[in-house]
Amino acid sequence: SKRNRLRRCFNNPHCRHLLCNFIGFLFFPEGGNILQRDFTGELNAISFDASVPVFFEGKVHSVFENAVNITVSDRLIFITHKKFFNGPNRIVVDGFSDLRHFFLGSENVKFERDKLFFSNAVAVNVKYSKRWNSSVKKICVGEIDTTAVSYYLKKYSFIKSSLIEKFKVVVKLQNKELFNYNVDNLLGLGFGLTPSGDDFLIGFLSASHFFEDLPPFGFFLKNVRIDYSKTNFISAEYLRYALAGRIGEVITNAIISVSEKRSD
Repeated sequence: SKRNRLRRCFNNPHCRHLLCNFIGFLFFPEGGNILQRDFTGELNAISFDASVPVFFEGKVHSVFENAVNITVSDRLIFITHKKFFNGPNRIVVDGFSDLRHFFLGSENVKFERDKLFFSNAVAVNVKYSKRWNSSVKKICVGEIDTTAVSYYLKKYSFIKSSLIEKFKVVVKLQNKELFNYNVDNLLGLGFGLTPSGDDFLIGFLSASHFFEDLPPFGFFLKNVRIDYSKTNFISAEYLRYALAGRIGEVITNAIISVSEKRSD
């Protein structure tokens, strides 16, 4: 029946978006949004970072298959699929195939009463989700074997092996000026939203919080200077989190597994 076909259309996020956009064009030919609650779709969050503010207003910065980035003043809030686990300022949702079917760039967002309301009438409910806290467990070891890390960087990274070798040398020498010169060379190096050079620095910063008692890592944290203007907004946010010791769940699990020589 026509009613069933219409119901199936509303249950399809992509179809709902097209219909909302069409109606929005009819009623708001010069731009604007349909009333928020006219066409409602809702996603459920399964967890979110405890540092996410209980109320905020922002705008969608960018939308990808597995992530939505929201700008709130000078910070970012992330919505992502559960396969990427918990992380700083992250809201983890379940039960979707492609976030691009639900969200659009430049949408207005408001978080209140345990829900994120988007101007396209989609909402994310966090009321029954678990709060997650980033925690750093200090790891005491005599030394760290970086052979596997060096091999991975040389074989799979876009970063030239010569840069990595120089970085390792200045860290061992604990020369502050040379060290930050090499950090500066890595910032923004590579492609994508988080360039390879930034990924390397984020990993090193994250590990430094766990192994702070070892001289190279403690030296790194105390002396590193990061010029955030050399990379993009999203990558700069990840660098800020790593420097502040706000480490994502995946990196935390990987560091602890390596330190305990586990394969999981």
